[in-house]
Amino acid sequence: MVNQDKPKTGGGGKRRMIEQAERKKRHPIFRLFWTLFWLGFPKHKVFGLSTVPKDRPAVFVANHAGAYGPVAMITSFHRRFRPWVISNMCSLRTAPAHLAKDLFPAKTRVGKAFSFLISAIVAPLAVLVMYAVEAIPVYKDARVITTFNKSLRTLLGGTNVLIFPENDEPFSEYTNNFSGGFLYIARRYYEETGRRLEYYPVFASSKYHAIKVGTPLTYDPSDDFAQQKVRAANYLRDSVTCMARELEIEKTAKTKKSGA
Repeated sequence: MVNQDKPKTGGGGKRRMIEQAERKKRHPIFRLFWTLFWLGFPKHKVFGLSTVPKDRPAVFVANHAGAYGPVAMITSFHRRFRPWVISNMCSLRTAPAHLAKDLFPAKTRVGKAFSFLISAIVAPLAVLVMYAVEAIPVYKDARVITTFNKSLRTLLGGTNVLIFPENDEPFSEYTNNFSGGFLYIARRYYEETGRRLEYYPVFASSKYHAIKVGTPLTYDPSDDFAQQKVRAANYLRDSVTCMARELEIEKTAKTKKSGA
């Protein structure tokens, strides 16, 4: 298929300024946390990353798997990115309550008190990690425009974006359903640059300590946006599930072969 992209002329000075700002060196705090995570976290083999071009930014769409997916990506995925993170985890004001609800849930009065105590202790460190990885806060209200603006600026600067679009609706043993709001970034990016953004499905396996990158979905500016948003979410969700099942089959076959 011939690439129909027509990069826009003009605005190059602005984009160069953004690119220079985005490509600054990693903060020392990031390097510290990366070293700690790398030393204490299982090493992952990454498959399919060589197919991703290095000369243009992309969006990586991964399964969350609790905290496992984000940490695996930070320690083992050798492409620079800024991750989408729920906004509550990016602020000391809201992080303790979010941690108490999602990471340390409790039902008894004593349990809840202990949960809030642990959350209050962990929250400052968690917020510092979000700062270190240059997290893009994801809002669930009108402030979501800030999420899109920061994502666009990141892409214009040549840096990739990592998102975890799972919602609360179960889909398979590997992932929940995906929400498709992330496609707004592609529309904004195309309006700004004339280039079609690519979304790469990514599966991080805690069982096999592996990360697989699949075939990308490319934004089509000529397609109906509402319908494309649904198809994009479904394609990426199905791709993640398919890669998970393929990895399961591959590893099972290899185990049987080695035991024969």
